[in-house]
Amino acid sequence: MQDEDDFFEEEIEYISKSQMKREMTELQRIGVELTKLKDEQLATIPLDETLLAAIKLAQNTKKREALRRQHQYIGKLMRKVDFEAVVVAYEKLQVGLKQEAQQLHLVENWRDKLLKDQNALKQFIEQFPNVERQPLRQLINAANKEHRDNKPPANFRKLFRFIRETISAHRN
Repeated sequence: MQDEDDFFEEEIEYISKSQMKREMTELQRIGVELTKLKDEQLATIPLDETLLAAIKLAQNTKKREALRRQHQYIGKLMRKVDFEAVVVAYEKLQVGLKQEAQQLHLVENWRDKLLKDQNALKQFIEQFPNVERQPLRQLINAANKEHRDNKPPANFRKLFRFIRETISAHRN
């Protein structure tokens, strides 16, 4: 009989009211973060139809109090989904977004260096030996000319795309 009492005592897990509130707040916080995502990003996260509809409604809600209530409702719906799967998918998405942002910063830095410093072209070619040199030089010269003549930055953008494609090709 003593063994049965020990068995039942081990199964009961006591959660304080404060701990429950912290967990519910965390669920709501993740739900609010989901409302900031674009549709194609939301598609990568395993959400049921009700929760997805609530998130889309929150994205279109402008009134402050209505948005607060919708966020609470999303938090409530988050209790019913596989929270771990949602968090894992969300974190994976965030890592991808951070890597994408880092790559964009790298491209911007190279573009700025190439436009300002003649030695940067040599460094870029050393780092990315498969780059087509002639189109790169032409884009740099055209972008600098645009800047001097106060013209719209068409070649400036083309240079950015060229650098981005070169770096992407080098990584693959």
